[in-house]
Amino acid sequence: MSTVRRPGIQRSYIREVSKQTSILRLQGFLFFGTIASVERTIREAIEGPGWQRNPVRFLVVDLSLVAGVDMSSAEAFVRVQRMLAPKYITLVFCGFGPDSAVGRSLRSVGVLGGERVELFSTFNDAMEWTENAYLRAWFRSQKAETSPMVALPGRQDADIAFQRSLASSPRRSHLDDAGNRTIAHSTIPHPPDEEEPYNTLIKTLSSYGQLDGDQFRRLSPYFTRLAVPEGLVLFRQNDPSDGLYIVESGILRAVYQFSEHTPSIEESMVPGTLAGELTGLSSMPRNATVTVERAAVLWKLGIGSLKKLEEDDPVLATAFTRVLLKEAKIDYDILLSALATRQ
Repeated sequence: MSTVRRPGIQRSYIREVSKQTSILRLQGFLFFGTIASVERTIREAIEGPGWQRNPVRFLVVDLSLVAGVDMSSAEAFVRVQRMLAPKYITLVFCGFGPDSAVGRSLRSVGVLGGERVELFSTFNDAMEWTENAYLRAWFRSQKAETSPMVALPGRQDADIAFQRSLASSPRRSHLDDAGNRTIAHSTIPHPPDEEEPYNTLIKTLSSYGQLDGDQFRRLSPYFTRLAVPEGLVLFRQNDPSDGLYIVESGILRAVYQFSEHTPSIEESMVPGTLAGELTGLSSMPRNATVTVERAAVLWKLGIGSLKKLEEDDPVLATAFTRVLLKEAKIDYDILLSALATRQ
């Protein structure tokens, strides 16, 4: 998965439907002697028995460890694109720029910029974009009044034509079935006239269990509403912590710099997710710089309010903290996984 923080029900949906994403990571120099096996692997994936069991929607080809591509290999990717097009499979390249040596080789044969071909500089950006496409497909298949479109981070052109002509295909049915089992299911139904931050608390935390509707209602008075503009730095890495935030609307972007000599890693936070929860709970310095990527409405639980909650209702405070830690553990597992697989 990408490092985007998403509500638990959205992540459950993505875990299921991302079986339609196939990832191919290559390394070394691609030339006529090595590209044949790559082409054969792709052909077997979309034409062999495996296609019936697991039809592919996106083929992500990570070339971040590829030093160069000769002409025969570049032309092989043209054949691959032609092979994928009739099955409506999008070829997603990542790990290089259009003006790099690899990019120039692929541009010279016209594969970059071709129909159903996308390019991203990082593997994480590519995965984020495919996840957004799956989410858009689900929400646009539902009636607008019952399933409004969600805020999605990153590149905003993931309007993949999930072909109407293939509406009854196994891939389309898989998306519908997964959405009905995850996104369409609400753990705790709530009346439409409930005020914020009650609804946002439920959206963010209910899938992690342990809290009921009455407890969410009792938590609400401890939160303060903040409307923050695009571009605002919410906090910087190593700043003292002043609490935690829950995102009602908009998008935040966190940048982690783990050491001087390693590249930073980024993480988006969409509505229904937390920001600054571990440092907020522990009162430790901030471990990331968080900026408002898209104008947002946040609900802040300051350190003083958290202490007051602990004094007023220690049982609720303990249950609430456990739920926050459970969600934070999942978020950081995904972040660590992204770090471990990054080359």
